[in-house]
Amino acid sequence: SRASPKRIGDVNCSCRAAGTSGAKRGSAQAVGADASAMGAEPPVKLQINPRHALVKNLAELHGSNEELAGLICEQLLDNARVAAGLLEDPSAMIQRNYKILEQLSAK
Repeated sequence: SRASPKRIGDVNCSCRAAGTSGAKRGSAQAVGADASAMGAEPPVKLQINPRHALVKNLAELHGSNEELAGLICEQLLDNARVAAGLLEDPSAMIQRNYKILEQLSAK
């Protein structure tokens, strides 16, 4: 599924790397567990660096290949969810990763 506004609660731009402390990660996992128990994915706060080459490349790719750009954006969101310990079932992420690799390898 596309990275819908329901999956992303907030997006912040930053020019520095942001880490998640153990205490924050633990509370984020607890919130994720509560939402999972209710059958919903909790919205996440996503922090991006607008000067990062990947973000700039995605902005350009969106104009020429919106589908691939969307897949990569979803992959980035799930990568962040894995890093925060909020993604319990990575099967959709893995399948999307294969789609991305397939599209990139065809070029």
